[in-house]
Amino acid sequence: MIDSGSRPFLLEQTLPSIVNHMKFDGRLRWILHEVWIHPDLSRENLEYMSKNWPGFEIMETRNPKGQGISISKVMRTVKGKYFLHWEDDHLAVRDIPLDECYDAMEKDRLIHQIAFNKRDTMPDLPGFKKKVVKKGGINLTTSPHWRYTPALWDLRFIKKYWKPVEGHNSHWAINIILHGKKLMDADWVIKNQGTYYYGIIDEKAFCQNIGGGFSNRGEGKL
Repeated sequence: MIDSGSRPFLLEQTLPSIVNHMKFDGRLRWILHEVWIHPDLSRENLEYMSKNWPGFEIMETRNPKGQGISISKVMRTVKGKYFLHWEDDHLAVRDIPLDECYDAMEKDRLIHQIAFNKRDTMPDLPGFKKKVVKKGGINLTTSPHWRYTPALWDLRFIKKYWKPVEGHNSHWAINIILHGKKLMDADWVIKNQGTYYYGIIDEKAFCQNIGGGFSNRGEGKL
């Protein structure tokens, strides 16, 4: 799923980068979810998709209620075990090793999300010291949160906890459901939440956020 919301000047940059950098030998079902915040710009997005990416499925929301609702709408149509979420303002800057991630999640059912970082992976966050582990045959670094940034999701896990939360703060609401308001340590994440960044500490960024200054969430709550 690619979240898109009336920003053709971003989508036309990011979409080719995502498709070109996605490395997977299996079958991918590509879905663009377009939120109509500014109708003329959303119409421009759909014209671009029709002309350049006819293989994509298009889903639309004319009365947006938040990113969590958009994700919920698409997730309900997914019959497979895995779901790759991306946003229209994240430019892929290196190959996304989806084959490796898929194989790792098939081998180790305690891996529930693998995120592709938008910055080089840091050793810690405020209140959370990360840990590097080898799981499913690949190196992973613990993440304290369930990420809406580019990531591969195990639907068998997250659907048990998922709530279609409206508004700006769906991401934080889902994390409160998973671990409460207090961050748990890396060992708890490994045993219970299974959320990781791909690779080791200092792993180079997989994507770049190019949407600074262009957020539509205040108007349409993408």
